[in-house]
Amino acid sequence: MYLRAARDIAVSPATLWKALIAVTALAVLQAPTTSRDVFHYVALGRVAGIYGLDPYFALYPAVPGDPFLPFVWLGGQTSNYGPLAILVFVIAGWLSQLHPALGIVFLKLVGGGAHLASCWFVWRLAAALERPPARALFLVGFNPLLLHELVGNAHNDGLAVMLALAGVWLLHRERWRASGVIAWLPMLIKLSFMATSGATAVLLAIRRRFDALAIMIVSFTVVAVAFYVAVAPDLRPLLQITGPTASGRENSLFYFIELALSHANVDAAQTIVIHAVQIAMLLFVAIAAWRFTKIRSLDDLVAELAALLLALLLFGPRLWPWYLAWMLPFAVLSRSVRVRTVALWFSFSSLLLYLPSTHSTLRAAGILSALLVPAAEWLVPRRRAE
Repeated sequence: MYLRAARDIAVSPATLWKALIAVTALAVLQAPTTSRDVFHYVALGRVAGIYGLDPYFALYPAVPGDPFLPFVWLGGQTSNYGPLAILVFVIAGWLSQLHPALGIVFLKLVGGGAHLASCWFVWRLAAALERPPARALFLVGFNPLLLHELVGNAHNDGLAVMLALAGVWLLHRERWRASGVIAWLPMLIKLSFMATSGATAVLLAIRRRFDALAIMIVSFTVVAVAFYVAVAPDLRPLLQITGPTASGRENSLFYFIELALSHANVDAAQTIVIHAVQIAMLLFVAIAAWRFTKIRSLDDLVAELAALLLALLLFGPRLWPWYLAWMLPFAVLSRSVRVRTVALWFSFSSLLLYLPSTHSTLRAAGILSALLVPAAEWLVPRRRAE
């Protein structure tokens, strides 16, 4: 129904926006389900905001008997989020002092606002790139996975995506210096957004906006050094998510390969897969650097980011369903029908990842089916972007 409705948007933009605001409000009212990360966010905010401790070193609960402890599913772990995310969490932590629910409500409102802002940027960028604006708005704004994870579960990926799209919008508006600064802000939430920052730097260089590029590099360097000196002299907590055995690996293609090797009684299956992951990531970095050399315009930037982020999710070492938010807006804006088709299909097939680990075959099908879509697409003539 979602994809069929996207083919023929028969309502006015005003009606579409009213409907989007309504469904976003309903998602805000949804209780967090399938993930309790939002409770962990508040806990990290309490560590920094209530107890004044460094969340990159202090383990929750920082004080035994903390009243928010019953709501937290994950203890004994330091923060792997950047300082901008921690700043938002601190506000939620302060509010939780008044009532535990207030911190959660605040983060869900931030998620809902970020989702609507992202939709606005997608809508405007679609018109700028000569894509159907109403269809782009519908595909992103009404996507069930994004509404559930970014708004209902309040994952902070939504805020990072909104900032990444804001940087692209500023590039379109030729606000070069502002775009150079905004481009690295998502990295202060999650380091995964190095790709969007790097693509922006490439386009600034191609456009010979070296003043904006210098501002981008200097401003990021100053903030990064200040963060390193004052907050996190040990960067391992921030980099722990890059480990091949980190949480989320159980959803990756490599994990299912490891299960298959184990069932085949292959010795050292996990070691083999870990090395395969390391090689794959080196290849990804090399391919990304090569593809960035193809960027000559804003349209190129969007297309390359969509394809690279989709590849990272399909072949990366770890995956959670909400990670698809990194890629989906760029895929919807991409000139490639193939990338858009695979991305939208993946946003639905990834729902199989919510199944318990005992259903490993069905969960693997969620990723494998997304890989089969581009294979099938190669069997039909290439279609022009609509």
